[in-house]
Amino acid sequence: MSKITQAGVRRCAELLYQQLDSLQVLRRTLRPEFLAESQKHKAAKLLRQIHCIGPIRAAHLIALMQTPHRSSTEVG
Repeated sequence: MSKITQAGVRRCAELLYQQLDSLQVLRRTLRPEFLAESQKHKAAKLLRQIHCIGPIRAAHLIALMQTPHRSSTEVG
């Protein structure tokens, strides 16, 4: 931050770092809940058997598949 000489740019960077800090706290709080919810579905175990699909990606896929209001053209 000390390398940024322009006040406006420095302030913008400070705000972005504050936002990042709050999102990291939120992520640490919600990650276990997200994983616990996904484990309630049989599909989570099946998805985990696919190469490169870990617990978070499997939970995300389950959440996407169960969202009733998503459009057929949405990719993710």
